[in-house]
Amino acid sequence: MGKICILELDINGAKQIYDIKYPANYIAILPPEMDSLKHRLIRRGTESEEVIEKRLNSGVEEIEEIKNSRIFNQKIVNNDLETAYFELKSSISKMYPNFKLVK
Repeated sequence: MGKICILELDINGAKQIYDIKYPANYIAILPPEMDSLKHRLIRRGTESEEVIEKRLNSGVEEIEEIKNSRIFNQKIVNNDLETAYFELKSSISKMYPNFKLVK
C-alpha cells in the first residue's frame, strides 16, 4: 500500500519487537541531557514533581540502555527540534528511499 507504520515505543517494547525478529527499523530520539529533560517535563506542567522524579529515574536507565543497544538503526539527540526533525526525516528517507514524507 506504500505506507509505513510508525510506533512510539519504550525500550522494552522495542526489545520485544526486535526479539521476535520482526523486520523493522528502530530510531531512538534521546534528550540532550537529563537536566534539559527535567526542564522540559517541568515546563509542560502536566505531571506532579513526584511523577517527574520517577520518570527521570527510569529515564536515566533507559537512556543508557538505548545508548549501549545494537537494536537501533539510528539514535537522534533532540538538542534542537528542527535539527532533530531533519535527522528523523533524513533517516526515514534513507531507510525507505521510495517513501515520500508528507507534512
